Amino acid sequence: AEKLPFRDKSFDTVIFLDVIEHIPAQTELKCLKEIYRVLKPKGTLILSTGYKHPLGVLFDPSFWAFGHRHYGKDELNNMLTQTGFYALHVITSGKFWRIVTFNISMMAKHVFKIKLEYSKRIKKKILEDFKPEGVVSIHIIAQKQ
Repeated sequence: AEKLPFRDKSFDTVIFLDVIEHIPAQTELKCLKEIYRVLKPKGTLILSTGYKHPLGVLFDPSFWAFGHRHYGKDELNNMLTQTGFYALHVITSGKFWRIVTFNISMMAKHVFKIKLEYSKRIKKKILEDFKPEGVVSIHIIAQKQ
């Protein structure tokens, strides 16, 4: 993400979902500048990451085990502004069902080496948790200025 193998102004849209928290710390601006470079004028960046809400951080086992990073609205907006983007939409999502099912799924996957399949009722609850004003994830649609 720090040196994308594409020419300047190659893409209309770049999708950067749940990546920024995994790149080396303090390289976020460098990566966002690279995304800016490869986007065409008025190009769109779609970004999501862990939201720095006390509950979202508290219930993220990856934070406790690996130092998984979370970001706040102002923090991301400042990074985007510094790299030439303008945030068009900022939404946070994920509440109780997202926290519970994610943690159970990760334990099943990494500890027991199985993939869980949830019932239709539970899947519906998870989808309902993706309404705005959640505590788990932050989603941003930004435009190159």
